[in-house]
Amino acid sequence: MAVMVEFEVRGVTPEQLYEVEQRTTERGEALGRPPYDGLVFLAVSPRDDAFRFVSVWRTEEAFAVALDSMLAPDLAAVGAVVSDVVVGPVMSMAIPGDH
Repeated sequence: MAVMVEFEVRGVTPEQLYEVEQRTTERGEALGRPPYDGLVFLAVSPRDDAFRFVSVWRTEEAFAVALDSMLAPDLAAVGAVVSDVVVGPVMSMAIPGDH
């Protein structure tokens, strides 16, 4: 079952988040596949003292694997702290085109 995941990332600059994104993209290119198996959608929004991540994953397990094996270590490497993780089922989702 698809899940929506929301969490906060604190202790980083936009440049450091870009560094994490670049590392992730390079890892995927080296593997010859998307770096996060099961990721459907990801958006990041700045907040006053954090960045809010909202994503949709094909399964909760896919998110857990990505978080434990890549995302959390990559964020920790630049001094980021992940908090307030909320996971819930997706009831409806529409992506009308490439944005």
